[in-house]
Amino acid sequence: MGVRKNAFLWHDIRGSTTKRRRVAPEEMPTAPTEIIDALQSSIRLHWMAVENYASQAEHFARWGYAKLADRFGADAEEERGHLAALMARLEFFDAAPSFVHQFPTWPRHDVPGIFAYDLELERKAAEVERANVIAARAFGDETTAGIFAALLKDSEESIEKIEADQKLIEAIGLENWLANLIG
Repeated sequence: MGVRKNAFLWHDIRGSTTKRRRVAPEEMPTAPTEIIDALQSSIRLHWMAVENYASQAEHFARWGYAKLADRFGADAEEERGHLAALMARLEFFDAAPSFVHQFPTWPRHDVPGIFAYDLELERKAAEVERANVIAARAFGDETTAGIFAALLKDSEESIEKIEADQKLIEAIGLENWLANLIG
């Protein structure tokens, strides 16, 4: 009877699925503390972003802005995918993720204030991810650098989306902008 290698499916940040071999704990690679710290710092931000966007989606749904609620719900789901990719990388190094993070404190009933808060959150994430790409490359860890680079790209796209909404609100007014998001 042959030896069967255990395998599992792993979903990367881009949604593709690859088959990976199970690795015994003694075979796990060790990462420099700086790489683990970089992953943990990004995980803390993504935990916060998941809670932020999910709670904002509920808030907008209660207001009756279904399209805005759907958009923020999709943002929360995207952040969950980012979080999963980061935790999978930590698991690869046999390191436990930190669940301690700052809780979001966005202003309720203030759409421009919510966008300003989200813009700062995304800018902070982009800053951390940019530094983490550099740190991972400094240690020769291109896999981790690639994860951070993909996260950075998504953060920069979110910044552009928020800034575009802010400019549109400024141009047509908040009431007109919100009128397009009902139902």
